[in-house]
Amino acid sequence: MKGDRQIMTPNFSKCLESKYQSIKSLISVTENIEETPAGQFLESVCAAVAQLYSSNLAGEVLKSMKEKFEGE
Repeated sequence: MKGDRQIMTPNFSKCLESKYQSIKSLISVTENIEETPAGQFLESVCAAVAQLYSSNLAGEVLKSMKEKFEGE
């Protein structure tokens, strides 16, 4: 999952897109995402999976911190 951290949230992905409009396209070296409706869908799915991973990781960290705090 480390490769897709640049698109952790769909909002961040859209922010990058709007900020760097002068760049023709962003090329991924790990996924072959085409400029088609299917490619746009795949990009959205990748962003959603990255968001799920990030949110889940945050929840696990908070849970671990809470358990550590209660154990002391």
